[in-house]
Amino acid sequence: MSSLPYTPSADGVNRINLSSVIGKHVLSNIIASFNPFQDEFRLEVNQITKRKNSHEYIMNACSEMSKATIEFEHGSSFYIYPLFSSVVCENGFITAEFTQKLKELTPQYLTKFNLLEYYKLKTSYAKKLYKILKPHSNLSEKEVIFTLQTLHQIFETSDKKSYKNFAEFRRRVLLPAVKEIKKNTLLSLSVKVIKESRIKNAPVVAVKFIFS
Repeated sequence: MSSLPYTPSADGVNRINLSSVIGKHVLSNIIASFNPFQDEFRLEVNQITKRKNSHEYIMNACSEMSKATIEFEHGSSFYIYPLFSSVVCENGFITAEFTQKLKELTPQYLTKFNLLEYYKLKTSYAKKLYKILKPHSNLSEKEVIFTLQTLHQIFETSDKKSYKNFAEFRRRVLLPAVKEIKKNTLLSLSVKVIKESRIKNAPVVAVKFIFS
């Protein structure tokens, strides 16, 4: 079993590290076809490139994939592991095998659904919000409330003076993150502002996320 001192989940992903656009293109295709109950993941080379002289292109991509790492984050601790134990291109197919460590974390961590969704997110704000919302999306309660202070901690915006204005925080951080999540994942959600009181100009104290 895993030696991680906590129960891993796909929502604990921090990031996948890969050095170039070539490698990312290959990796995204392999992740899209990932089955957590198989040891090897095969992809036809012609799904990656139609170039006639593609040998060097594919070789470079596979070389970079072999150096890919994946990061777990839990509180103040983080864990970095190699993603693949081997990447082989043979007879027109690329075959990649996940490391034994990641196999031990499957299926509760490396599921095709969550990993692929997270990988599609580009901005740090969207990734931070996805990580905190995903565990709540499958619960019976179809909503979750976070105080404004908690959201600033999640987004790491507590020390940014301009975001102390909620309208600015909502426009530049919150709504763009929600929009990106809705566009790139299967999470369907809306947000509702919660004020301190019913007075017209009462300050915002929390945000409710509603799953549909």
